[in-house]
Amino acid sequence: LLYDITAADSINDAGQILVGGYLGAEPLTFLLTPAGLDNPDPNGDGIPDACQSLMQPFRRGDLNGDGSIDIGDPVSLLGALFSGGSYPTCEDAADANDDGGLDIGDAIFLLTGLFIGGAPPSVIGGCEYDTTADALSCELSSSCSASDVAEEQSDTENQPCAGGVLLSEHAYSECIGGTWHTVTDSTYQCPDGTFQVVRTFDMDTGQPCP
Repeated sequence: LLYDITAADSINDAGQILVGGYLGAEPLTFLLTPAGLDNPDPNGDGIPDACQSLMQPFRRGDLNGDGSIDIGDPVSLLGALFSGGSYPTCEDAADANDDGGLDIGDAIFLLTGLFIGGAPPSVIGGCEYDTTADALSCELSSSCSASDVAEEQSDTENQPCAGGVLLSEHAYSECIGGTWHTVTDSTYQCPDGTFQVVRTFDMDTGQPCP
């Protein structure tokens, strides 16, 4: 859960935000100092590291908190929306398309990725903090922890072609280990001029295949 300040009177060299206003006829001035001012963002995820202890990491799309994305997740959301089922304790995880709301579009997004080969965002299924400003919150996510975020970020930084430029993405279904997987292969042009194809997404649908 993040808050946006859409207008400010000034921002000083220390990064403090000066906002003016009124309480009745009396003018008021607020000086907002970011909590992460003395704690920058060394992990590079766009959130001051000092703030992350107050945030709940989650896996986007994992509504039922079992650590995977499968048919049970969109079914759970549809039940909450239309059949009086319980809403997930982590709203951010249920916002599969990351548009800031919980609706049938999230269920369609997941079903498309599972069965039609739609291309989900790179973060779906991964352990993350929500960097999108919206009214959704995450009270509990049993399948994700701060250490998971750090580990997955380390894996991303160390993948082939770090620092490369994304040229194209190809999403399709592939039979792996007896079940259908929705996968995405990304083609990068690396800093040294070579090209690398990296599998950036692999989601087991749980559906048996030949």
